[in-house]
Amino acid sequence: MPKFAVISPTHVSGKKKEAWENFRNGGYIAICSIVCQDLSEESIDEIKKIASIEYDKFFEGKKGTGPRGVHIFESFFSLEVGDYVAVNNTNDGLFGIGIIASPYYYKENAHNTGSTDPKRFYSHFLNVKWIVTSYIKKSDIKKSSDEKWWPPYGTIHVFSEVPEYIERIISEKSGSPVVGVLNNQGNKKDIQLVAYERPDWLLNLINDIEKLKRDAEHKERAHESLVESFYELLGFEKYTDIKHRQGRIDIVVEYENRKIIVNEVKKDWHLSWKDKKTLSQAYNYAHEIGARYVVLTNGDYYAIFDRQKGHSYESQFVGDFKLSEFRPEYLDLLRNLKKENLPKN
Repeated sequence: MPKFAVISPTHVSGKKKEAWENFRNGGYIAICSIVCQDLSEESIDEIKKIASIEYDKFFEGKKGTGPRGVHIFESFFSLEVGDYVAVNNTNDGLFGIGIIASPYYYKENAHNTGSTDPKRFYSHFLNVKWIVTSYIKKSDIKKSSDEKWWPPYGTIHVFSEVPEYIERIISEKSGSPVVGVLNNQGNKKDIQLVAYERPDWLLNLINDIEKLKRDAEHKERAHESLVESFYELLGFEKYTDIKHRQGRIDIVVEYENRKIIVNEVKKDWHLSWKDKKTLSQAYNYAHEIGARYVVLTNGDYYAIFDRQKGHSYESQFVGDFKLSEFRPEYLDLLRNLKKENLPKN
């Protein structure tokens, strides 16, 4: 049965929203600026010992600080792939809900907590697949009278099972299917988000996307590299078919010496085809060189337009997809984009 954790994104007053956005954009949760060493090879007993010593040292031996650090690390290291996590804004609401997607790893001072001192950034990480990323007010959450709310304060709290109201939020807010299964005793619900199998040929690229999301200091060029890799997987050849930085155009894809796809690449992980200003810019480029297709992308999200289909963005919109949130219905669109199939479609 999956566990459920509630975690605060920062210890810095007034910076919770900013720190949550770093959680969301990076695809992770993180803790602690006090214990500054990689704990991946340590046993849980040794981790608790190290945490107690470092917290006492940091707070100059004030009573109770060591045990507090032990609780934080014990809770964090109890989480496993498949457990659920929510990021709370004290008792006002939840910033988001996700599923733990990786084992523990260490990256020194890599989570920006909003502190003015980078040494107070967090270094201990678990990757998360975010399911719900829109803010949820506590007052809007419906729960039964016997369900308990999350504790509003503290770094992290872990519960033995997922509350039913979290299951309801996931279903209502994300539209993701959730399966309920009774355990052997028939009296406790074990919930599991239905996972869609990703094609093997996309796995390395999706892994690169998730790595880039964890790098808060990456440049836009890194997104262009993801796009180039994507088209290579579709059968186009780098340098021959995939042309980088053609004038003002980020990436042009050619077929038999004809420019057929204009790609406008942005750094924004929350890119949408409804960004009409960016879309208009891409269309202008496509018109200049006579390319039939326009693609708006950040290397993960792709929105595709066929300029021969109609007379508006909406009528020319072919479809969109997000590689890191792969679904079976994306397969037909991906097949049509392959070099061998594109001229027929």
